[in-house]
Amino acid sequence: MKPPLLLIGQGSQDDAYAAEFGRFVHRLRCRLDQTGADVSGGYLERATPRLSDSVASLVARGAPPAGRAAAEPQQGGRGVPGRDGA
Repeated sequence: MKPPLLLIGQGSQDDAYAAEFGRFVHRLRCRLDQTGADVSGGYLERATPRLSDSVASLVARGAPPAGRAAAEPQQGGRGVPGRDGA
């Protein structure tokens, strides 16, 4: 089993944001598919797939249900209107 890599998005009702996140997850999954990691992505709120569904999917594919985790917050490329001047 390749190590799992779970990408977490905040979630948005903006379809463009969801599409951008989905493309990012897909590109990373394709890039790491053969050698790197089992990539999945989920949202905390307001969009699908939900984080809990993405975790369940990774576990169903053989990822351990609990273990080490590392997190690094990242700001999306489009910025957050009203919060960072975008």
